[in-house]
Amino acid sequence: MKRDVSDFLIDYMQVIHKKIFKGIKPDYTRHQMRLLHNLEMHGEHAMKYFGQKMMISKPNMTTLVDRLVEDDLIERIPDENDRRKINIRLSSNGKEVLKKQKEIFKQGIEDKLSVLTKEDIELLSSSFKNIKEVFDKLEG
Repeated sequence: MKRDVSDFLIDYMQVIHKKIFKGIKPDYTRHQMRLLHNLEMHGEHAMKYFGQKMMISKPNMTTLVDRLVEDDLIERIPDENDRRKINIRLSSNGKEVLKKQKEIFKQGIEDKLSVLTKEDIELLSSSFKNIKEVFDKLEG
């Protein structure tokens, strides 16, 4: 049963990407958007924290952060307790950009879903609520 679920998840992650997200063009890369979203969700933390969470190597994380700092989307903040450690957080501009990018995604998704019937939308909504309820029980 667990194997069936894991196979289904792997298969449907690709299907969801192809059917829903393909063709939606944000202004930033997938990794940039993931980092901005993680910063919004988790707040100020060390780069290492986000690198581990996103499974991005330290050199790649540094490059990613450098670019977002250049674009004034995130800020580097010295840690108050350990001056060797540098934290990152969303800048006010980063918050606005993230909000706009989410709207681009929402509109793109709504456009894709517009071909579905009201019943299909209700079924999809109910299914995602059930999936969320189960996923909320998982760690991580």
